[in-house]
Amino acid sequence: MQHLEQQPNSTAAILADLERQWNNCREQLLQLRSVREDWDGDGAYAPASSIIDGILTVIQTDEGRRILRTPPDSVNALRDGTIALEWHVPNFEHVIMRFDDPFKAQVMKFSPGRPTSSVWQDFSNIS
Repeated sequence: MQHLEQQPNSTAAILADLERQWNNCREQLLQLRSVREDWDGDGAYAPASSIIDGILTVIQTDEGRRILRTPPDSVNALRDGTIALEWHVPNFEHVIMRFDDPFKAQVMKFSPGRPTSSVWQDFSNIS
């Protein structure tokens, strides 16, 4: 039994790695607070603090994490002032969740050989 507790892929290690990834997402979002208007030199809008705060609420609650399932691979400010969370599954799919409101996001799923799907996700019940 003792050898099972010493395995590097134990549940505790997996959960610790998952928490590290959520913390990385949180740090990326906090860094977006420093993005200013015209950050790309071509008139891009800065992301609204309210959107950053909304996403932070989502990723820091159990309910939000259940909906998202896994931490995003990247967090990006977009030119129109929205924020995109992105997940990439090699050779399978690419998902973009674009927040233009603190608790509402457009979810776009791109899968090889399938039509692109787009739905809206409402997070307003998360607090």
